[in-house]
Amino acid sequence: MSDKIKVVNLVGEVVLSTIPDHRVRIEEAFKERSTVLASLSQVEDIDLFGVQLLYAARRYAKRTNKEFYLTGEVPELVARRLHETGFVDTVIRDGRALDRSLHEFGSVPQEDSNDA
Repeated sequence: MSDKIKVVNLVGEVVLSTIPDHRVRIEEAFKERSTVLASLSQVEDIDLFGVQLLYAARRYAKRTNKEFYLTGEVPELVARRLHETGFVDTVIRDGRALDRSLHEFGSVPQEDSNDA
């Protein structure tokens, strides 16, 4: 793996109460590398705040000329939750496919200053 890439394994719940910890880990990864991959394979649950964290990380990456991608196998519960809440059109279990399919994920606005 390239020395320019850092993988952040999101573990457990990615929900309101855990966002600060996940956010710090993503921020630290961006300090170390120009490309950050967020693995969803160990995520047990995600809520709207968790999804917002992923979008914020993507905005931050775009604004700072870095890259942020999702990777790993997406657990069934997480995949279903993203589909049921309208973030994707189908249940997607592959992180790279999810990265390409999340609505507006590839074209998030860059002007927001409250990011990752």
